[in-house]
Amino acid sequence: MSLHQTKIDDIVALLRKWYPDWSSVKDAKFQEEEVLYKREAIAKAQQLIARNELDALLQRAEHDEFIARLDKVAHLSNLLYLAIPSKGDLRVLYQQELDRAGFCRCMVDLLYGAGPGDQRLQRYLDYATAHGLPTYWTFPTYFLYFCQPDTEIFVKPTVMQRFLDLVGAQDAWSAVPSGAAYGAIRQVALDVLEAFRSFGAGDMVDVQSIMWTATQIAHEQAPAEIDQDTFDALPAAAPFVPEPVPDCPFSKRTIELLAGLDQTPTKQFYDTHHDELEATVKIPFERVMRQVAERLPSPIRDYMETEARLFSRFLKNDFGQGGAWPHYWGAFYPKGSSRSRAAQLIMSINYRYLECGFYIGNYGTDYAKRFERNCAAHASILSETLAESIGETGLLFGSRGTFKIQADGTVTQERPGTLDAFLRAPSDFHFDVSHVIPARELLQLTEEELVARVAQVHARLFPLVLLAIHDDPLPAIAEYLGIDQEDEEQAPQANEAYSLDRWAAETGFAAADLARWVRALRRKRQVIFYGPPGTGKTFVAQKLAQHLIGGGRGFMEIVQFHPAYAYEDFVQGIRPRARADGGLDYPVKAGRFLEFCRKAEQSEDPCVLIIDEINRANLARVFGELMYLLEYRDREIPLAAGDRPFRIPDNVYIVGTMNTADRSIALVDHALRRRFAFLALRPNYDVLKHYHVNRRTGFPVERLTSVLKDLNQQIADHHYEVGISYFLHENAAADLADIWQMEIEPYLEELFFDNPERAKPFQWSVIESRIFSAEE
Repeated sequence: MSLHQTKIDDIVALLRKWYPDWSSVKDAKFQEEEVLYKREAIAKAQQLIARNELDALLQRAEHDEFIARLDKVAHLSNLLYLAIPSKGDLRVLYQQELDRAGFCRCMVDLLYGAGPGDQRLQRYLDYATAHGLPTYWTFPTYFLYFCQPDTEIFVKPTVMQRFLDLVGAQDAWSAVPSGAAYGAIRQVALDVLEAFRSFGAGDMVDVQSIMWTATQIAHEQAPAEIDQDTFDALPAAAPFVPEPVPDCPFSKRTIELLAGLDQTPTKQFYDTHHDELEATVKIPFERVMRQVAERLPSPIRDYMETEARLFSRFLKNDFGQGGAWPHYWGAFYPKGSSRSRAAQLIMSINYRYLECGFYIGNYGTDYAKRFERNCAAHASILSETLAESIGETGLLFGSRGTFKIQADGTVTQERPGTLDAFLRAPSDFHFDVSHVIPARELLQLTEEELVARVAQVHARLFPLVLLAIHDDPLPAIAEYLGIDQEDEEQAPQANEAYSLDRWAAETGFAAADLARWVRALRRKRQVIFYGPPGTGKTFVAQKLAQHLIGGGRGFMEIVQFHPAYAYEDFVQGIRPRARADGGLDYPVKAGRFLEFCRKAEQSEDPCVLIIDEINRANLARVFGELMYLLEYRDREIPLAAGDRPFRIPDNVYIVGTMNTADRSIALVDHALRRRFAFLALRPNYDVLKHYHVNRRTGFPVERLTSVLKDLNQQIADHHYEVGISYFLHENAAADLADIWQMEIEPYLEELFFDNPERAKPFQWSVIESRIFSAEE
């Protein structure tokens, strides 16, 4: 169909309600708010999932990387719902039985296969149905739209259904996706494109922006339809509240009407009481909030939108079901964003209480991810910095479902949170911090007192907004709070420098070998020292870490693997925790590596984790998703036990040690092997000599060395050679008999169990005279 001129005029009229000077899609504000960010996202997407890139990934069977790129493209814009991965628009990627290879091939066909988009979409839907995958509009059409924005359209069901109604094309809509339905919808979009070419529209990016904006405005302006001629029901009895004090902005009737709306959350109730709700709720609420805006410190007003599009509405977007929200709310949000997709300072009222505080909108995925990253990177600093303002009493950490108003008007919370707990795991608290004023207390506040209290709460919580909008939030928070960041006494002390020359001089290792090890670690980010027992692998790993963190403010830690070590210990997992009522909670707790990474994010300098005896654990199981992240250090992916994405910080280095007498390097998972550089350590007799000569122990090191060389030649397997660390002791001469008889001989008996004659020349009774001559 061609779009009738009256429909074109209606759409233009709607656009001009938000953009008064709108005359084309080139309108500066329209471009800024609706178009440019989509074009930037599409340009990046077309690089990430270009045909040649995806074909190359398929050829190399890198299906995890393929899917990671789909995930990254999904996060380039705000068009998809991503807040809860298992239920959001990317949920198909989280199916447990997903055949990744087949699915990736199907996606290439969807995006670049033969035939028009409706045929390719139908093939995708057929594949998904055959393999038990969920089928829905948003996922496949989003990627079609991003790859071919000249011809393909993104189908967001709510928006598309409303737009088709708006232009009289209801017959094109189908709640069930299919190639035929998509073809009909796309034809309407192409008609819109043709109709708006005179307004500068050039592709489906312009069309999708027009559709979304027009439907949003039309829905907000839609008159309420009365389904019944009369509606005489009165509001349900509200909780007992006293008579309001003079100058209180709200009344008992405010609470009664909100209580009725809570009991009967319908459009009919709202329509019947529209005028009263306007007079007793909406008008005074908005007046209070606008006065709050005037009281906010200038830094908040500089960052936040405090004038336009602050307030919600009572009616729900529920596909014509006639529902209404039992509360009214508004929010200050970062300029250039919106309430639904940003960090915000909110105020909300229902029949039980008025709430004000901090929150991140349902579609604010990018803000939430940044907030979590900043909390993880700076938790200890933030806890101390914000303790005075946010750590005070009077704030509740968690969503409104977690607190209750008691009969006496006091506020309680089932599991009270703290600032420290909130900063450690903000998503567990739904990114929500509130101050709650029960209804009976609310009516005892004058308008001036209420405005002052809300403004004070918003001023206290504004640093949380800064945490969500800045990649480096500490300077902005310090400036807002008036903290001098140049306080050197609070800065961590730099580590003592540890040069290669000093390392070589202290240990006797060749400087060229040390330099090679350092290069390997800097290049690969993770290395493993491997060799037989007693070659000083752990000692060398610690020295390498000491060199790397020397002169900086990084740190090193050591963990030892063992056969029972698991993913839950190293990465994260569920840890049962007793409750006060005798029951159990099952929170997801960070393991040793995640804790190390969170701590490392607080430093810009190298931080080294030493994993001793790395091959004694089941490495593929312990590392899990880290197998991917170890190779792709610039990527982030969700971890198995949580929705939050994780990446290994750039300044994290891993140094493992592997005893090849326990398990040969050849038995290590090949995928893990190629993610590490392997550095061999053999018995280094020069190091042994260096130790005793430098310390002037008088130990006959040359004779011991001769014995060790003969012994290791007899062993004839470098994985099982006897190392030198047994003898790196200043009193080695006095202890040598015990060391040899209690440590070396039992080892040789086990090694030569099938041919004990080979061990006899190296029993203590034989080699003692070789080491200690008669003259001694």
